[in-house]
Amino acid sequence: MVFLCRLVDDAIASSTEESAEICWLSPDEVEKRFVPAFAVRVADALDGRSEAAVRAHDGVSVLNLGASG
Repeated sequence: MVFLCRLVDDAIASSTEESAEICWLSPDEVEKRFVPAFAVRVADALDGRSEAAVRAHDGVSVLNLGASG
């Protein structure tokens, strides 16, 4: 799951009870650090569409099943 966020304060927590690491990444950094099945979620969130993007994946790669989105 991906959440699109914006910075509202100068302080960013380095960890929480629910996560081991919190960081802000550029779209290029996301593509370099994560497998395509996850990176595409960030790209979809930044695309600005109002509808949800639904995609199939095998845990690593996005599968092209003929559906748009």
